[in-house]
Amino acid sequence: MNNLLQEKTIIVNKPQRHAGVYAILNILEKKVYIGETNDFYHRIPEHIIGILENSNNENQNILNAQTHNFEIFVLLDMLDIYDKNRINNNQYSQEQLWLFHETLYMYLFCSHGFKLYNKVGHDNDKRSFLNNSYGNPDDLYRGLQKYCQEKNIDENDISIDNKESLLNQAEKQLKEDFEKYFNVSISDFSTLSPMELDEIWTNRLSSIKKNNKLVSICTLKNYQSVCNSLFQVKLSVEELKSYGKYENDADKMDKIKKLTLDEFIDLIDKGAFDHCIFSKFGHYITQSPADILQTKLYDLNHNHYNDLNLDEFGISNNSSNICFWALKRLNLEGTRKNLQEMKETPCYVIMPYTTSKDSFKKDNKTHFNINNNLNKNPQESWEQYCKTLHEQQNNSFIITEYSLNHDEKTRKNKIPTSMIPPIAATSEKVNALLISDFFYLDSKFTGNSESIYPFFSSFTSKMAKNELTNTFSRSCSHTCAKLKDRNNLIKYLKEFNIETDKNDSSDEDAGDTAFLIAKIEYPYIIALRSGEYT
Repeated sequence: MNNLLQEKTIIVNKPQRHAGVYAILNILEKKVYIGETNDFYHRIPEHIIGILENSNNENQNILNAQTHNFEIFVLLDMLDIYDKNRINNNQYSQEQLWLFHETLYMYLFCSHGFKLYNKVGHDNDKRSFLNNSYGNPDDLYRGLQKYCQEKNIDENDISIDNKESLLNQAEKQLKEDFEKYFNVSISDFSTLSPMELDEIWTNRLSSIKKNNKLVSICTLKNYQSVCNSLFQVKLSVEELKSYGKYENDADKMDKIKKLTLDEFIDLIDKGAFDHCIFSKFGHYITQSPADILQTKLYDLNHNHYNDLNLDEFGISNNSSNICFWALKRLNLEGTRKNLQEMKETPCYVIMPYTTSKDSFKKDNKTHFNINNNLNKNPQESWEQYCKTLHEQQNNSFIITEYSLNHDEKTRKNKIPTSMIPPIAATSEKVNALLISDFFYLDSKFTGNSESIYPFFSSFTSKMAKNELTNTFSRSCSHTCAKLKDRNNLIKYLKEFNIETDKNDSSDEDAGDTAFLIAKIEYPYIIALRSGEYT
C-alpha cells in the first residue's frame, strides 16, 4: 500500500456557514459517518482531534477503521433550505430538521453501496427502516413518516415541496460533490477495486494545493495549526440578521445592527477607535456563538444602564440598554485606565469570530456532565431560559453578582432577574464589558479581521506597549489597543469601497462580515462573581 495511505490523513473542506449536515468519508473502505451540528467550526475540529489522537470521545467505528484516511465536507447548509425565523419562532427545532436530513443522506450513501460508521442506538435505533429501504424510496418515505412522528416533526415543514423532490435534490448535490472531489460518479464506486480506490485517494491528496485556504490536509504533525488557521472564519450576514427575532412580546429582542463601511470609516476618522478593545468570541463551553449572541440581544432589550447601580461614577443620565459580556484575562484597572483617555465617551470593541481554544483539546467530560443545564432547550422561550438559569444559584458556572471592582469593600449587586446570567467556566476573577449595542460590518469589506491589526498597537496586562499583530495571537483572547495609523487604515478601508462600486453589487447584505463591533459604555468594564468566587 502507498506510504501515504498508512498515515492518519484527513482532508478538511472549510465550511462556509455554521450549521447543517456533514460527512466524514473513507473512500478506501467505502464507509461514511453522517452528522449534524449547529456549529461546524466547533464540531469538525472535535472530529479531527478525536480521530488523530484516538480519543475515547470519537466514534469508535471510525477509530477502528483499517485505514485512517478521511475527507470531511458539508453535505447541506441548512440556511439555504429553511426560513431561520421559523426556527427562532420554535415552530420546529433545528435539531429535528437536521436529523431528518441526516437520515436522507444515510439512505443515499447506503443506496450507493457505502456502509455507515454511525453508532447503533441513540437516534439510529429509530432509523432501522434504513436497512430495508435501499433502492425502494417508498419504504424510505414510510420509515421517515414514522420517524417524523416519533420526533414530533410536522411533515409539512420538512421539505421544500415534498420528500421526493428533497431526496432528488440531495442526490443531485451528492453526485456533484463526488465528481468535484474525486472525478468519479458516486454510482461507480461500488464497482471500483481497492487499487483503483487507492489511486483516486492519492490523486485527491496531490490535487490539493498547499496555499488553498478552503481545503487543508491534516496529519498528526500539523493538525493543531490547521485547525487554528482553517477555522478563523467570517460570519454570515444573513445568519446574523436572523438573530434578535422574537417569539412573542415577552421575548422581544434587539437586533444586531448594520454598520456600513462608510460609517465605520467615519467613526475611525472621528477618533472612536483611538483607544479600543480587541476581543475574540466563539463557541464557549457548550454554548454556540448564535446562542451567546442571542442571550445578549435578549439582555439588551430588558436591561438599562440606569438600573445597574453604576452611579458611583457620576453617570446618571445614560439611557442606553446594557448587557454584560463576560471575559477572562482582561485587566480591569488597566483597561479602564486606557479607555478613560476617551473622556468618558462610548468606546468600541472589535470582535473577530474564532473557534474556541478548548475545541482543540481533548474534550473535558466535566463540561458535558455539568453544562447540559446551561443550554437553552429548543422548546423554551428566552424568558423561561433566563428564569431557569437564575434558579441554579449553586452552579459555579453561573455568575450571580457584579460590582465596579473586585475589592471586597465595593458594593455588590445581584445579577438582575431580567438579565440572563453570564456563564464562565472558572472560579477565578472574571470581568465583563458593558455593551450597549452590536453591529456587523457590511460585506463591502472583503478583508479578514487580521488585515487591520497592523494599524493598531496593543497593551499587555502590565500596559506595556506592543504590536497588535504580535500580541493578539491564538493564546490571547482580549487586549486593549490604540490606533497608531489612522490615515492609512482609512485609506486601506476606502479601497474596498472603490472596488465594490466597480463591481456594482446589487445586494450589500449578501456574503460575510469580517467581525462584529460592539459599543461599550463608561465605566466600560465591571467585576463579576460566581456563586463559588467570593
